[in-house]
Amino acid sequence: MLQGKHDGFYKTNFEVLIPEMKNLGKDISAIHYPEVTHGFYWGTVKTGATLEAVESIMKDFTANIGKHD
Repeated sequence: MLQGKHDGFYKTNFEVLIPEMKNLGKDISAIHYPEVTHGFYWGTVKTGATLEAVESIMKDFTANIGKHD
């Protein structure tokens, strides 16, 4: 799970969803990116998604996916 700045989803994701998924035996991990907001994957300036931020996030994402090949 990729999570931007603290917003309404942060508490739900980190305090409810992730622990519950782990309790169910699911392999889930999360990375918090405080420099961007929800919707950063659209790559708009409004979300704080600079090219550098998106490249860093995608590097983390692909590295994590690679662990599960």
